[in-house]
Amino acid sequence: MGSLVASTTAEDVLARFMVSEGAQSAYKSWCEDERYKTDVVPCVLAHETRVAYQLIPDDVERACKATEKPGGHALSWVKKADVDRVPAVADWNPPFAFGYLLHHMLETGGRLPEWPEVSKYVGNHPDGVRILGSAIRRVHAEHDARYGWQLVEDAIQWRLGNAYYSFLRELHVLSHLRARGLDAQVHPLADALFRVDAWCGNRVLCLYIGNNAYRNEHEGRKKEAVAVLGAQNFEFDVINLPPASTYGVVHLPSTSILEENLSGLLASG
Repeated sequence: MGSLVASTTAEDVLARFMVSEGAQSAYKSWCEDERYKTDVVPCVLAHETRVAYQLIPDDVERACKATEKPGGHALSWVKKADVDRVPAVADWNPPFAFGYLLHHMLETGGRLPEWPEVSKYVGNHPDGVRILGSAIRRVHAEHDARYGWQLVEDAIQWRLGNAYYSFLRELHVLSHLRARGLDAQVHPLADALFRVDAWCGNRVLCLYIGNNAYRNEHEGRKKEAVAVLGAQNFEFDVINLPPASTYGVVHLPSTSILEENLSGLLASG
């Protein structure tokens, strides 16, 4: 195998994935959407993935273990049953994707942030406020009177905390792939627009926990990468994890699941 790429830009993503009418249509719609074109589009197109490629599996393991520290649990005391009482937050789609916020923190901070750093960043750092903090304040302004501040805040934490755990899961897989010499790449544009969690050449990786409302095999409201990119253009490797059995623990692919997918990718070259 050759050397691994050290960085990935939005231009690299577009060169790789703009090969179908679905991908071209998704990109055009995103660029022209009033919610995105002024701030989101320029930021995501300027994003460059570098630090993510410097992570080794131990780095991700440390961040996962940190969720066991006092205050490190990304879901804290929040219960999903309470969150479901605030459908406006359960279905909330802020202009900036949660994934972009986390990728931005990783690349600008130079290391993988722990959960308390994420919550502080959103509330206090100028970039965090611009990317997500202002949108959170708008949600409170619109819904606190009906649901109460705490319930709205809990629902927001549930969404962002689960996004953080998903981010750790994706970096766990990425770091293992690259440690084995596979030229796996990630970028928030590929994730948000084309539903690609990672890719190795022409092989697309999609990682998710089965959930009938969002995604379970071919069911759910979240669009699949194959529907956007076209089955004829790429090979798709999907890791569908069963629901977590332990509350608040980062749900990572088991060694056997990871090795099974690694073996297939390594065999394909």
